[in-house]
Amino acid sequence: QKFYAARMANAMKMARANRADDCLATKLANEFLGDGNNWRTLPMRLRKLASFVGDESDEAQRLITATVFVRAPESFYDDFEQLFESLLNAHQKKWAVNNAEDSMEVDDTDLLNEDDERLLSEEISLYASLNTLGWIKKKLHRPFRAALNKVTMRVISEIAAHNWEEEGVYHRAMEWKSSVLEPWVTSVVGVSAFAERRYDAQLEYSCSEAFIMVRMGELFELVTEWPESLPAVKELRVALDRTGRLWYQSLAKKWRHSLRARLLHPGAETSQIIDVYINIIKVLREMD
Repeated sequence: QKFYAARMANAMKMARANRADDCLATKLANEFLGDGNNWRTLPMRLRKLASFVGDESDEAQRLITATVFVRAPESFYDDFEQLFESLLNAHQKKWAVNNAEDSMEVDDTDLLNEDDERLLSEEISLYASLNTLGWIKKKLHRPFRAALNKVTMRVISEIAAHNWEEEGVYHRAMEWKSSVLEPWVTSVVGVSAFAERRYDAQLEYSCSEAFIMVRMGELFELVTEWPESLPAVKELRVALDRTGRLWYQSLAKKWRHSLRARLLHPGAETSQIIDVYINIIKVLREMD
């Protein structure tokens, strides 16, 4: 009977502790999600939540994290995607200003505003909070990658689109990757995770993929502007090699579609079709 009574007392004690943990987790989750419609307050709310979680056991941390994500609204991941995108855009603006050849190249949209400055000032503590919570690897990988891909596609498009005659466009895209993407991703995921997951190779692939997608929308122009478009064709070949030539089939389909839509119709003159046909052979030889 004494042994049974001791076990019952211990079980009741653990039940009270679990209820206390549940109450604490619910309270912290409600406080964290209280301003859930404003992604700009995420750094402050994460810092506050991490200050509580940092002193708790691993089990309590998991309970608090689970409670937050169970109670989070549908826009929760979108808020984090917006946060990551805004941070990366702020770094992109700094790079654009620092690498402009003259002040005339700097647009007003390239200048840091007050929101950008505030985000950058909170950046270190934000990543420290996310590291304490353990959310980057386990919970926020999807919005992080979505923001990364969105900004990458936009910037590569700005660098490469309609820029066929200039040499070194692909190299400039890779410079942006090295100067902006790699340092930012390292600061978010950490040095060890960056190396373990080979983010350097992932980022090179993503930038090459974005470069190919930009040029896929300009295939007809690369043919009609030949030989002035030779630099763009050569760099497209390099980008295809960097992606393991996985895009060749998609490229061929896109090319056929462009030719049907813009050349093979009753309004096109025979001489024009022949000229384009000759240029296509030259472009394909250069790409091969």
